Amino acid sequence: MPILGSLFRGPVSAWWRINPIGHPPSDALGHQLAHTLQIPGSIRDHLTTHIYLPNHPDEALGRLEQAFRLSVAAEDILKAIKTASRAGHLPQAKPETLLDAAVAASVITPDDAKLVREAELVRNDAIQVDTFTLEEYQQNQPLPEFHSVEYR
Repeated sequence: MPILGSLFRGPVSAWWRINPIGHPPSDALGHQLAHTLQIPGSIRDHLTTHIYLPNHPDEALGRLEQAFRLSVAAEDILKAIKTASRAGHLPQAKPETLLDAAVAASVITPDDAKLVREAELVRNDAIQVDTFTLEEYQQNQPLPEFHSVEYR
């Protein structure tokens, strides 16, 4: 098959080098796409058009969506606190810990502080994982008849 080898080294190889389908996306493009998906808007809505996105926080994806929406809403408030902290109006600390001081300094409103607290609670709830003790885990072992199934 020397003919196929030279064919793949020559014209086919050149075609794949100039064909954009032959290259994976760059890291910069992946970063840009990830950033775009983290902003609510038309692009994110278009990509999730045919995906079931529950609104109820009892469902796992609904909990993630609620955390996403509240985190985005709280982002500008946290930036305002950080800016005030850098300007010397508030102490240097994480913005989430300066909510009461920011309200007292009139940097944010009490409703803004409530929104940030709610966003933190929902975000923390969304990232929690199930934990089991060893005894609880061992109670949920598969039934014995599943172990006796033979695969051919």
